[in-house]
Amino acid sequence: MTAGDRDRAPMWIVGALVECSHGTERDPGAARAAGSGAANVLGSTLRHGWSATGSPANAILADSTEGFMGRVTVSMIVSIDGYVAAKDRGVDWMFPHVGPDLQARILTDLEQTDTILIGRATYEGMSAIWPDQHHPLADLMNELPKLVFSTTLDKVGWNNSRLAGDDPVAEIRSLRSESDKELRVLGGANLTQTLGRLGVIDEYQLVVVPAVLGDGVPLFADATTLALQASERFDRNTLLNVYRPA
Repeated sequence: MTAGDRDRAPMWIVGALVECSHGTERDPGAARAAGSGAANVLGSTLRHGWSATGSPANAILADSTEGFMGRVTVSMIVSIDGYVAAKDRGVDWMFPHVGPDLQARILTDLEQTDTILIGRATYEGMSAIWPDQHHPLADLMNELPKLVFSTTLDKVGWNNSRLAGDDPVAEIRSLRSESDKELRVLGGANLTQTLGRLGVIDEYQLVVVPAVLGDGVPLFADATTLALQASERFDRNTLLNVYRPA
């Protein structure tokens, strides 16, 4: 990955990066090394004026958000053939396709988020990176409530994070009843698949980049029918497609 590629890495990619960096070893140190550079670049980017104001994608969900309370939304970047990481768990193929418009959208989405939903590996990676960052994106990541789904962790220490209980459906139902904002799934694929099987995902906001991997880590593991609600083209030939379960 070149320095220029890191300059284009949005928060969703950082989430994928730290998750994939765990690999089979589940090494938080590897996650820190892989993700800290991208997180630092994001902070510099936002400090130098890539705000969400005026982004052409700002109005994409104007119709799709109406009437939802605490909507569970998956925000992920995928290849054309549906993978969130390559076979070796690499994500370098994403970076050339991510431009400033999409980066601006990241901040907008976080501002509309009530709670971040993440799995254990993503939590371990992000919690090793974001507490030491100081810029608008980091402030949101550190301040927003985070619900961590794990069967192995017995405690979490990142600011405003807590472990989900034994009944994830009841946990999400309770959050939905208390909020009129997004409950946003930022990682990873396993958590997304589990929540999909439980029928609690309301919407998928998938950034599709023009890359074909042929193999890798799939976002979906089961046959799934979705209905397209909206689509917006960004620079560098990416599409933000908004789907709901059909």
